[in-house]
Amino acid sequence: MTLETLLAQPTAQVADPRLTSIIAAVEAGEACPGVINLLVGSWLIQGRPVSSETFLQASFDSMCQSVLAVKQPRRSRISEAERVQRAQEAVAPGFAAVEAPEADPDTLCLVDVSLAASTGPSLHPPAIRVAASSVMAWWITDFEVREERARGTGVGVGVGVEFVYEV
Repeated sequence: MTLETLLAQPTAQVADPRLTSIIAAVEAGEACPGVINLLVGSWLIQGRPVSSETFLQASFDSMCQSVLAVKQPRRSRISEAERVQRAQEAVAPGFAAVEAPEADPDTLCLVDVSLAASTGPSLHPPAIRVAASSVMAWWITDFEVREERARGTGVGVGVGVEFVYEV
């Protein structure tokens, strides 16, 4: 086998069997860790493992809440129960595409999620699914963020220079 052939072949990362056992336990309704931390690319993901069914329900409920959050005209005289019913009817067609007949044994579903990038914002989606094969590291213990001590003061200076040139 040549180096070119070897490099051209797709590389599939194998999921950690202990992580997939957590997925199986969650789907079966068995005891599992209450919070799990995942490192996926440059993202740190923390959430509560749940079944695929709970993931879908949490996603559906969140979408309904988004619809209900839209301000209604003052003249609207519909009851709250009818508003909820209309929101559910508006959201339901989109969920038909994501409802799977069986749980995926290689995908971890999380709710109460916090995603933090190494730089930039922190995101808090209501529910996410993470392919077990994309997880680079995971742990179930808590952790702390330690800040480095400043060893002095730093000063930043920016200078703008305009260059004019002719072609």
